[in-house]
Amino acid sequence: MKEKLNIKNILVIRLAGLGDMLLTLSAIAPLKKIYPDANIFFLTDNANLKFLKCFDFVTDTIEYKRGLKDTLSTIRILRKLDIDTVINFERALKKSIIAFFTKSKIRIGYDIFLNNFFNTNFAKDLKDDPSIHMRQRYFELTKLLGIEDFETILNFTPIPSASEKVEVFFNQHKIDPVKDLVIGINPVTGFKSKYWINDRWAEVADFLIKEYNAKVIFTYGPSDDQLQTCLDIIKKMSNQPILSFKTNLIEFGALLKKLKLLICLDSGPLHFAVSLNTPTISLWGRGNIKQWATDAYNHWIISKNVECSPCSKFECENPICMSQISSTDMINQIKTACSKLGLAK
Repeated sequence: MKEKLNIKNILVIRLAGLGDMLLTLSAIAPLKKIYPDANIFFLTDNANLKFLKCFDFVTDTIEYKRGLKDTLSTIRILRKLDIDTVINFERALKKSIIAFFTKSKIRIGYDIFLNNFFNTNFAKDLKDDPSIHMRQRYFELTKLLGIEDFETILNFTPIPSASEKVEVFFNQHKIDPVKDLVIGINPVTGFKSKYWINDRWAEVADFLIKEYNAKVIFTYGPSDDQLQTCLDIIKKMSNQPILSFKTNLIEFGALLKKLKLLICLDSGPLHFAVSLNTPTISLWGRGNIKQWATDAYNHWIISKNVECSPCSKFECENPICMSQISSTDMINQIKTACSKLGLAK
């Protein structure tokens, strides 16, 4: 199915965290170029509802609820949208059944035995192939509608209140996003086994402030534990960085758009920065670089080739993949990145 079809209303079924969602969006975005008059709806978790509407190709979002009564109600809502095409990025059978009951003529999903009874078109599921990038796995679905390639950079427009909140924050801390070298550091993620050493983060942040006169902003996720990690790093520093306010996804995106560089772990914020064309330096340990990293211009990776990496451990007693990365490794990479980006020292 590669010829252009008469498609008016597309439903995307995707429940995912930040990183997975952004890679999914890169596969969905090109649809609007081929089908400019089509509406694109997302069935997704509550946390993504407002966030997804900030992307110019998303028409609207519908909340996915897990109870049987709520599922029936959701199906009724979807039927009113007159969906003619469903792209289901989920592997669970229930999502394929929901797609079936939308009565759409085209229902695209992964080639999974039971799901195939409810789909009209199938794409090979490359989830367990460590040599295939996850972006390519998601693209396998949309290319069935004639898409020739995915889009790495996405058009994200924060709602005015989010942009205003970031502007107030910058004014409070006397940050000029045009004149100042504004660098974000996000030292946290949902997996403890990906964490670097706090002392080394402190050394790197001190280097940026002392040698580059950078405005260093520490950002973090929604948990108190992640905030505490940032506070612990700041306590270890000789210079005074800036601690971000507690952002939601949209506010974080508005903040990312003003950074000249983001330094982070293998995490959702990395994928967000890549999609906004904000340069990054990322540290990789247990994560599979071939599956998740980007080779796009202005993005640098620091990783040590250790025997046990990549792995799937959420926690690790001896994370040598991260401990072998020194602060000197990071500082040298910062020097290279800043030179190539033309950021004044």
